[in-house]
Amino acid sequence: MPFALVIPLGKAVSSAVRLLVEEGSLDRERCLQNFPHPSGANASRVREYQRRKDDYAATVRGWFRRWRA
Repeated sequence: MPFALVIPLGKAVSSAVRLLVEEGSLDRERCLQNFPHPSGANASRVREYQRRKDDYAATVRGWFRRWRA
C-alpha cells in the first residue's frame, strides 16, 4: 500500500520506521511517529498521547490532504 499511513506503536518500532525514513525508503509525511504503545504495561501512554495529540491530528490531516488528491 504505497499511500498508507504508517503508525508505529512504541519506541522500538518508531526507531525502525525512522531508519526507513532516513534511508529514503519511506516518506516521512506518511508516518505518525512517536505514537505510544497501547499496552497496559506502558503507564505513561495516556500522558504521552495527550501531550502529542495535536501533532498527531496535524499529521493525519496533512496525510489526508496529500493522498486524497
